[in-house]
Amino acid sequence: MALRDVLDKINALDSDGIKQMYREAMETSELGDTGGAGLGFIDMAKKTGTQYEYYFEPDSETSCFFILTMRVPKEVEAKA
Repeated sequence: MALRDVLDKINALDSDGIKQMYREAMETSELGDTGGAGLGFIDMAKKTGTQYEYYFEPDSETSCFFILTMRVPKEVEAKA
């Protein structure tokens, strides 16, 4: 699944849906040394309760800059 598709899917879910997506990813995916299953994106959305804003800016024929913005409530920032 493309990164854009993953982020759009997460943005479309409410908090219960994100929790369910996280559980399913944990149950069905193999995790390696770097994580996996998009768990980092799911976890950030779960912890902040906010949506992603993102942009892909073409850099060349084979790559682009990926710009990701997420608003973090102050109470979440204080726990980090």
